Amino acid sequence: MSDSQTKTLAYVAKSGEALHIAEQFALAVDQEKKAAAQLAAPLPDRLLAEHALIRSNEKQAALDQLNDHAGALKMVGNLLTAMGNMKAAYEQKLAVNPGQPVDDHSGRRKQASDAESAGNPNYVGRRTGAGEKSAADRAFIEKLGLGSLLSQS
Repeated sequence: MSDSQTKTLAYVAKSGEALHIAEQFALAVDQEKKAAAQLAAPLPDRLLAEHALIRSNEKQAALDQLNDHAGALKMVGNLLTAMGNMKAAYEQKLAVNPGQPVDDHSGRRKQASDAESAGNPNYVGRRTGAGEKSAADRAFIEKLGLGSLLSQS
């Protein structure tokens, strides 16, 4: 075999390797796109139904945005901004009425716990250590005439 034939065969072999690597890469990208599409498909329904973060007419646009990496990252950024705004509004509600229940829009009510409330020994909601009686417990025991129980603790 001549030198040019050897070089041609080496070129063909390297081209075949490059095409094989390109095919593997294309298959991996295709699999990633399919996996991302499966993960993205239920998200607009969750954003709409569970969290009411989008309107019903925005559902398809949200799905289209989730199918693109840049769009998905933009949506994550928007969601983080929305969550930050919700957290700031919630904290503002807590600051306005310290120690009072605040509706967190989940159907549950959360008791605000301030540093001054937690440090106050007469604060009814203060957690007590093992065997320690709260101010409410002590008042209840005294009203029942069971003062001997207070001296035991």
